[in-house]
Amino acid sequence: MATRLTGRASLNPQQHGGNGGVIYFLNGSVIGLRINCAIHITPCQPSMKNLAKHLSIWLSSSVLLVLTSLLLTSSAHAAGGQCPAFLNHDFEKLHASDRVNLCTAFAGKPLLVVNTASHCGFTPQFSGLEAINKKYRDRGLVVVGFPSDDFNQEAKDAAETAQVCYENFGVTFTMLSASPVKGSAANPVFRELARQTQAPSWNFNKYLVRPDGTVIAHFDIEVTPESPQLNAVLERLLAGNTARP
Repeated sequence: MATRLTGRASLNPQQHGGNGGVIYFLNGSVIGLRINCAIHITPCQPSMKNLAKHLSIWLSSSVLLVLTSLLLTSSAHAAGGQCPAFLNHDFEKLHASDRVNLCTAFAGKPLLVVNTASHCGFTPQFSGLEAINKKYRDRGLVVVGFPSDDFNQEAKDAAETAQVCYENFGVTFTMLSASPVKGSAANPVFRELARQTQAPSWNFNKYLVRPDGTVIAHFDIEVTPESPQLNAVLERLLAGNTARP
């Protein structure tokens, strides 16, 4: 006569609960419950019936707990999988004390990423970028501006940069603090954009990025926000046709 509940797996186990049950964890998360169970009850010990009943309740509760944990873990992984690693960074907002994580804020959304400058002959492109923002934001597009002094045309003072884009051109899309966008010092976003396409050769390069992090189009400074070429790719991106043109 014996009552035993055993489990085995190739992972390092931690015993959980009584009755010989084993729940397996990996990096602090429940990953499974594997059971081989044999229960023997003999007429000479009727109290074993109660033990079997309680063991059955414990086992059902444990399995439910494990399945729930697995579903929550899988859902979290699925949600996290929508955002590429190069966007999973905290950036300081322009002329502000708060920061934004691009994954947390914009996971699952297509992006238009632009390197900007306040004292460039093409700075008026801010107006066209804001028009794109207003036209497409309700369809999910997120415009993100990265000011940079890599071409010696960004204001030295963040307050001045903010005045140019927010007051002079009425920008409402996300603007970040100035950072490098080319070379080994480039911020993580522009390092990856350059790896997939090419680094910006001047200010106001435009990168269209689908939610999985793939760059589907890169336009240099000569392609304005109003250009039919850029807007045609935007329409295709938002319609879900995300193959590179």
